This record gives sequence, C-alpha cells and structure tokens, in this order.
Amino acid sequence: MSSWCGWHTDHGSLTGLTSGVFTRNAVQVSCPDHAAGLYVKTRNNETVKAPNGQEAFGLERSTFALFMQPDWEQVLRFPKEVHLHQELIPPGRTLTFGEYSEMLLNKYYHHR
Repeated sequence: MSSWCGWHTDHGSLTGLTSGVFTRNAVQVSCPDHAAGLYVKTRNNETVKAPNGQEAFGLERSTFALFMQPDWEQVLRFPKEVHLHQELIPPGRTLTFGEYSEMLLNKYYHHR
C-alpha cells in the first residue's frame, strides 16, 4: 500500500474530498501508482481499498481536503448507540469539541 499521505484519523464532523488529478507536461495522465488511493479501516480493523470508477459511484480519491467541524466550545452529545471512542467520554459528562479533539489527538499521536 502506498504511503503518500500515511495513516491518520480524521476527527472533524465532515471531511470533503475532491478527485485527484495527475498531469505530465500539462496533459492529464492516469495515476502513476496503482497502489495509491483511498484506504479505510473498518470497525473490524480490516484495511479496505475504496474501488475506482463506476464501482465507487459518488466516492472519489482526493488531493484536496476540506475539513468542517463544530466550534471549539460546542458541546457534543454522543448517542448511546455510538461506541467509537467511548473510552474518551467520562461517564455522565459531555465534552466540548475542543476537549474531544485534544483527547483524540493524544490517543492517536502522543500515546503510542
């Protein structure tokens, strides 16, 4: 698997991706790396490459990302059905987006 961007955890509310475009001498060409693309980890910790073309209607690999997120002080309410990152949420307490972001970043990037 290519490591053009490397594994990372997006923690905002919405990440928008645009299609990747490759050019050589101002002419558009196919992606030179067949292993490149969008990879995701499932909740079962499987690594899956998102398919290209019609198999992935509405899903594109991008070279530009737009991250949207709540205000830093926005209070988050986590539904009981959402079990992702439950260890970060103190029992009976809410978190602001800023608190949640700091905890998530610490979990993935500082406590390895």
